[in-house]
This record gives sequence, structure tokens and C-alpha cells, in this order.
Amino acid sequence: MNPESLIKELNQELAQRSQNLKQELAGIRSNRPTPELLEHIKLNYYDQPMTVQQLGSISIRPPRELIVQAWDVASIPAIIKGIEDAKLGVTVSRDENVVRVSIPALTVERKEQLEKLIRKNAEEVRIGVRSVRDDYNKQLKAAESEKAITEDQLFKLKEQVQKAVDAANAEIEAIVTKKLTEIES
Repeated sequence: MNPESLIKELNQELAQRSQNLKQELAGIRSNRPTPELLEHIKLNYYDQPMTVQQLGSISIRPPRELIVQAWDVASIPAIIKGIEDAKLGVTVSRDENVVRVSIPALTVERKEQLEKLIRKNAEEVRIGVRSVRDDYNKQLKAAESEKAITEDQLFKLKEQVQKAVDAANAEIEAIVTKKLTEIES
């Protein structure tokens, strides 16, 4: 067992969990229009699963509108249906060769619901991070039992694992804070 590669592997796994949370929260609507809201919406186009991002370019038209410029005009009905099926609470309309997505202002109740959802998603990721920490600590304990590492190395490696977990939790908190700020503004 190589302790450096184990810590590197741990850092990669924790970074992936943070990245997944960031991507998941990007799909939650805020008060500001953002292309990430529509990019990963799945839809069917000629019986092929695709995303809005694959069928056109997404741009922002202030203050609360997104424009999807379809590369193929025939894909516009599929884009409209996909966005409506995503139930984002937006108004979708067709304007010649583009799809307009109007984002209404969030109500206080909706902001509270979104805040709860964001915090719930973040807590699930934190639980996953703790689980990863426990798995790596078990691996280290097993390595110490097999005399692959010394007790001193075990202690130092456990400290490194905890530092990586603390850094991941700080990143998760920063992601959550940023998203909550987006919703409030």
C-alpha cells in the first residue's frame, strides 16, 4: 500500500463529490438567469436522448430571460417540450427560430423550499464524505494490522485524511453559500 497514492485517491474522490454537488445545484433555479439552468435538461429528438446544450446555444437576455438559439429549427418543439417537462417554474415560448424562457421572480415560499432542497443535497454529500473518510480510515487500520505501515504513519495518515475531509466540507459550504446568495438576489 502506497500512502501517497491513497491520499491522492481520497482527494480525487472528495473533489468529485464536490463537483457533483456543484453540478446538481446548478440545475436549481435562482433569481438570476443562468445557462446552467437549461444545459443539462434531457429531451428526445428523433428518438435520441439529448440535452438542450447539444441542440442549441443558450444565452442570457437580462433581466430574467434565457434564449435558446436552436441549430436546427426542427428541434425547437423538442426543446420546448423538454424544458416544460423539467418543471422549472418558467414560461417557455417560441419566437420564430428561438426559444424564449422567461424566469419569474421567486416567491418567499419558493425561496424557502429551494433553500431546504439545497441544504438537504449538501447534507447528503457531507454524509458521503464522512463515509469515504471512514472507508479510508478502515483501510489504514487494516494496513497497520498487517504491519504495512507503522502506528506513527497511521496517525499521520489519519490526520491527512481528516484535513482532506475538512477541506472538502469547507468547499461544500462555499458552494452552498454561493447558491443561497444567488437565490436571495
